[in-house]
Amino acid sequence: NRGLFTTTQEIPTSLSRLVADKLSVRQGLLLLDQLKAGSSVQVLTTDGKVVYQTTANADGQAVVNLSQHPKGAYVVKTATQSFKIANH
Repeated sequence: NRGLFTTTQEIPTSLSRLVADKLSVRQGLLLLDQLKAGSSVQVLTTDGKVVYQTTANADGQAVVNLSQHPKGAYVVKTATQSFKIANH
């Protein structure tokens, strides 16, 4: 069990590797790395409602805690890419 969040399997393998380098899950937290310092990170429902927003710290890292949000699919949007995660 990787934790509370997993990336969806529908993304191409090369993109999966790219996302895996920038994303990890630990103890219910979605950890993003290699972002531009101060850049925005948003988590949206599949219908576009923003449920969480934060900014990357000076090291280019951001932490997203969605443990209080319902199970389902979400979209994580950074300055350079977007991808789906599943909240289990």
